[in-house]
Amino acid sequence: MRGSVLIITIHILMIMSLLLLTAFSIAQSHFLISGYEDLHQEAYYLAESGMRFAMEELRDITRQAFEECTSEFKWDPLKYPLHSKQEAAQIYINDKLSSKIKKLMTDKGCYFKFPSPELAGVPENSKLDIKVKFTDFYNNPSRFRISSRGEIGKIRRRIDSEIFINKISGYYNSPLFDWIILSGGEVSIKNGGKLQTEGQMFLKEKLKINNNADLVSSACVTAKGEINLQNNSTAFFSGDVFCRSLAVDGGCNSQVSFLSDLYTYGEIVTVGEANEIELYGSLYACPEDTSDSVGLIAGDGGSIVLGNHVYINGTLNYPASQPFLFGLENVSVGSEVFKSPESIGGWNSNFYFPDFTPNYAACYFDEIYANLHTREQAALVYEYLSSPPPLEENWETYVQHLSNIDKNSINTAQTEGGTVLLGHCSGLLFINNQILKPLNSIPSSNFYKDLLVTMKMQTDWDYRSQLNFAIEVLNKNLI
Repeated sequence: MRGSVLIITIHILMIMSLLLLTAFSIAQSHFLISGYEDLHQEAYYLAESGMRFAMEELRDITRQAFEECTSEFKWDPLKYPLHSKQEAAQIYINDKLSSKIKKLMTDKGCYFKFPSPELAGVPENSKLDIKVKFTDFYNNPSRFRISSRGEIGKIRRRIDSEIFINKISGYYNSPLFDWIILSGGEVSIKNGGKLQTEGQMFLKEKLKINNNADLVSSACVTAKGEINLQNNSTAFFSGDVFCRSLAVDGGCNSQVSFLSDLYTYGEIVTVGEANEIELYGSLYACPEDTSDSVGLIAGDGGSIVLGNHVYINGTLNYPASQPFLFGLENVSVGSEVFKSPESIGGWNSNFYFPDFTPNYAACYFDEIYANLHTREQAALVYEYLSSPPPLEENWETYVQHLSNIDKNSINTAQTEGGTVLLGHCSGLLFINNQILKPLNSIPSSNFYKDLLVTMKMQTDWDYRSQLNFAIEVLNKNLI
């Protein structure tokens, strides 16, 4: 009996052992399968990480290429006569964007072989391979074809994707068309009015600021007419300014400051007590016609402070208050307007048309003076002003003649380079309590020709080409 029980017990133990062994084998197989599946999933995640990395890098490269295109774009209505500014920009970007992207990819070393990101916590036997192909190079849209392959041991997973680059997407509409004031007429700020602008302004006619009015502009301002300040008014321009001419006159205590460059076709004038013009950027003055008056004029309590760079292609005109020059009847003016040999000064009418005869002037000026070239006229005037008469009998009228000159109303700002004025001026400079010869440092032979084209591109723009012709636009301010 006992033997039978023992045999049964042994059989039960054997069966339990087999069951445990089977269970262990199943568990071990399940563990191996789970681990194998985990490696497949890790390989997929590795490939996905490479895809995300490549897409972000390519988006950054595309944005950078786009920003370079928009910053380089210069609108030339003569080059694109049938296109608006926006359309011209679209054409430019469509032509240039792909080559910009290719260059940036080459510079970053990712055009032929795309780099892999540094990933933490991945197995030692893992590998990530990213391939990028730039297709439809000259089409819109262009395409990036991306292939990312993750590999762990012998397990591989690959993800393929495409990025489309829409070159004419409208993304850049706002930066390229950011004029906040368009006027087919003039803009007048007056009677204590204040205007602060963050975008560009364009006026077909004048910009007037008078009677305790203020203007603060942080972007480019273009006025095809004159900019005029009067009667205790102020204006502050931190962007480039293009205008026909500039005048601070009428009343007193008006001030205008330019932190950037000023471009003008004509005169820059300040007249009246405590009226002031401050030009801290470069000055570019270029008339459309050589007979036009161009340059700087300050007097009667008005003053001008200049930066260190000026470019003035021409000289100032004076009304002929007498039929002859320098008090000498044989030196005829020949017209109602005298084309002077000065570019900076402008408050010297009594020097050219004195009400007495300075005898010493006859040693320098004769009947052919009015027919000389501006450079020759300037040389004679400079020599006369810097060479006192040898005879004492001529001293009194000579000193009286020179007292009619104003050379204190225009000065250069004190900078790290001192008060030295650089650039080019066609005529004499009455500045810094000195009389200086014309400046001859012209950048190139075509400098003023190119400058005039740049100025006309700004001032001659027909903003109506940007508007919907189906909508009536009156010839007045559009704000």
